[in-house]
Amino acid sequence: MIALGTALYSHLTGGTALMALLASGTASVFYGQASPGARPPYVVFKVNSDTNEHVYPGETRVFVVDVKGIATSGYAATQIGDAIDARMKSDIGAVSGFGLFRQDREVGIEYQEAGDGQTFWHDGGRFRITLSDRV
Repeated sequence: MIALGTALYSHLTGGTALMALLASGTASVFYGQASPGARPPYVVFKVNSDTNEHVYPGETRVFVVDVKGIATSGYAATQIGDAIDARMKSDIGAVSGFGLFRQDREVGIEYQEAGDGQTFWHDGGRFRITLSDRV
């Protein structure tokens, strides 16, 4: 759902504390993967799954979304991960014909990877976002 990606981008970039931690502010937030040549620290978010649940008479969709900060130090990544968690505690709001039914953090994400002669630290969370056309 493109509308969810747009809503998440707007929600994340609306967080001034989070944006202050990134290399280029709102230009440092990416869907799926960072643009070639992007300079860390930055945020990457991605919808991992989109499921319809038939609990209500209307349509209910459940999305599982990863949102993580990527930096060249563990401390910077942890700061970004904490800012992501704080931002995702506030509701993303309505999404193109759907109201927010529920938004929860499922699990934390933290790992390191080597590339280009340096270590990249990842920190953030996996979030479950439930939208309904009856909210």
